[in-house]
Amino acid sequence: MGIDHIRDYKDNLSRDFNISPPNVYANNGQGCGTVWYPTVPEARKVLQKFRELMKNEEATPEGSDSGLCILCKCHYSFHSDEHGVALQDHLCTKWKELMAKGDFEGARKLAQKLLDKHEHTLLQLRKAEKDRKN
Repeated sequence: MGIDHIRDYKDNLSRDFNISPPNVYANNGQGCGTVWYPTVPEARKVLQKFRELMKNEEATPEGSDSGLCILCKCHYSFHSDEHGVALQDHLCTKWKELMAKGDFEGARKLAQKLLDKHEHTLLQLRKAEKDRKN
């Protein structure tokens, strides 16, 4: 276990042999926003498609691109007011699965649907954040 079980590939891709597939990811590390791919060739194919769409040769999709973080319990400290208002843990999982398949339009529609559906919750979370800052 550990860093010696992670293999780096070109194109900023890595494979973590500590976990079962999908175990390929792009970027510098693993975290809540990591989009996981089943294989290196599939990851390259999706990333190329994403980079063409974004017109940016270094772009990689991440969970924070969904805009759903503000609705997710994982985004907040357990003891925060926002944690009690947020919807559920790992809210962007389905979005990341769609992104890993290259279904960018499906992912966009899913994120918009969740944001629209939970507009009241978004307002509560933004108010709690504003109150905390004041």
